[in-house]
Amino acid sequence: MKVYTYFDPTVQRCGLPPQDGVLRLWAESWKKFGWTPRVLTDRLARMSPDFDQYLARINKLPTVNAREYENACYLRWLALQDAGGGWMVDYDVINFGFRPRKGVGEVEMLDCTYVPCAVWANKMGSAKICGMIYKHRPKTEHVSDMTIFKTQFARKAFGLPGTAVVEYSVPGWEKAPLVHFAAGKCRHFPSKVEAIRLASQYHA
Repeated sequence: MKVYTYFDPTVQRCGLPPQDGVLRLWAESWKKFGWTPRVLTDRLARMSPDFDQYLARINKLPTVNAREYENACYLRWLALQDAGGGWMVDYDVINFGFRPRKGVGEVEMLDCTYVPCAVWANKMGSAKICGMIYKHRPKTEHVSDMTIFKTQFARKAFGLPGTAVVEYSVPGWEKAPLVHFAAGKCRHFPSKVEAIRLASQYHA
């Protein structure tokens, strides 16, 4: 079964460190448990007939982050829709035991804090995600796909989230099948690659 992540190399110009090593560790961890990892890019998103309209809309959503970074987060859902749906995970979500399975329903989120770092969305579900982003009318100075997901799940638009993903250093991460190495949790390491490699030695 395929698992997707989304990568935009231009995001590195926003001050982020090189991510090639993280992508390799991500792919290796998912292959180990029977998945076929695939990296999606804006090339697939641009093939959508809705791309221009969608891009114009997300460019109007306010953000305190670099526009390239925020847009990559939004465009991944359009790319997933064009791929026919499936599992979309951040490339810093490392697999320690999550075996291939289809998601539940149209949309299933695996992070109980509503961070969209590991989400199942079939083709209809990914279309609904793109729709909720497109229709979102912000009431704050900053929005992201994460804040939009949190709003929709709080309204029970997609049901309850799962618990398979735990952020690194949060209690229980050592036994979680999926660990999210978010930037804020890895800031004390020389690089995210080093954080992942060291943590892998201690994961149960």
